[in-house]
Amino acid sequence: MNNNTFNFLSKNTYCYTDSYDMVLRKDPYWESNKDGGKADSIGRTFYSYLCYPNNRFVNAIDNCWEKVYYNYSSNPIIKILQKVFRGGDEYYYQGHRHPSHNNLKGLSRDHLMYTIMLYKESDNTASKVSDLTNNIRWKISSFALFTIDSWLWVKAMGGSKTSEILYKLLLFPIIGISILWNKLIYKLGNFGEEMHQKDFFIIQAEDKSKKIKRLAKSLYPVYALLIQALQVYYLNDGILKRGLEKMLLKLTPKHNYVIQLLLRKKGVLNEDVYSYKMMTTGRWSSILEPNINVRDLQIIKDDELNEFNRIEEDLVIKLWKNREEIH
Repeated sequence: MNNNTFNFLSKNTYCYTDSYDMVLRKDPYWESNKDGGKADSIGRTFYSYLCYPNNRFVNAIDNCWEKVYYNYSSNPIIKILQKVFRGGDEYYYQGHRHPSHNNLKGLSRDHLMYTIMLYKESDNTASKVSDLTNNIRWKISSFALFTIDSWLWVKAMGGSKTSEILYKLLLFPIIGISILWNKLIYKLGNFGEEMHQKDFFIIQAEDKSKKIKRLAKSLYPVYALLIQALQVYYLNDGILKRGLEKMLLKLTPKHNYVIQLLLRKKGVLNEDVYSYKMMTTGRWSSILEPNINVRDLQIIKDDELNEFNRIEEDLVIKLWKNREEIH
C-alpha cells in the first residue's frame, strides 16, 4: 500500500499529527504518558515529508527553530572584538525538539540534520539551508555539540565543496573502524544475521546475559547508521560517495531495505518492498536480531492503527520507486 497523502484528520492511527502538525506515534510508553514521542518528532516529520510532500510539515519544523540575536556590547571596541570572534554574525539559530518548547531535553545533532535534509527536499528553500548552516553554533544545545564530521557535513550542505571533500575523506576511516569493530563484537557475541520480520521474535532483557547485553550495546547502532546513510545520500555523486556507500552497506542489516536503498544497493526486490508490514517502535532504525534488539518491535495487526499514515511502508516504497535518483 502506497498513499500519496497524509491524513492530518486521523488521530486513531499509529502515526498521527498533533496541533503543531508534528508527527507523533502510538507506542505503548508514549501512550501511557500521553506524550506521543514529541522529543523525536522532528525525524518522524521529516520522513513524513519524504513520503507525502506537504508544506505543513515544513512549517511545523520551521516552528522548532528561533532566531536569536546576539547581545553586543555598547562599547565600540568590545563590540568589534565580539563581532570578530563571532565572524560578524548578528544572530544564530536555536533549535527545539518540538514547537511547544515544553521541558524537552536539548536538540540533538540528528534533529539538526533532519531539518537540513527537509529543507533540501522541499521547494524554494535553498536560502533556508544557507541561512541555517551559516548561523548555527558549535554548541547546538545544552544536550549536544558538533563533532568534526557533523560540522563538515552541515557546511557541505550549505555549499562548501571543501567541507564536502573533507567530510568524505574523514568518513572512510570512521566507517572502516566501525566495520572491524562490529565484526569483532558479532563474533564475541555469536550474533546472527538479521531475521525477516515474519520470523522475528523478542527476547526480553531479563532473559539475556550481562555479557550479551554489554556486547549488543557496544555495536555501531542501526539508528546511527540510518542517519549516516541519509547524510551520504545528500552528498554530490562521485567516486568518493560510491566508495562510502559500499562501505556502509557492509554495516547494513540484511533486511533493512530503507538503508539499502539510500545506499543504492542493487538487488532489492519488488516483493521485499511490497510485502513489508508496519511495525512498532521504528523498524528502519532497529535490527531484527533478538539478542541485539532492545525495542518492542512487533507487526501492527490492528486495522484502525493501520488505516492511514503507514509511514514506514510508504517510505520504503517511495525509495524503491526512486531508487535510481541521485542527489
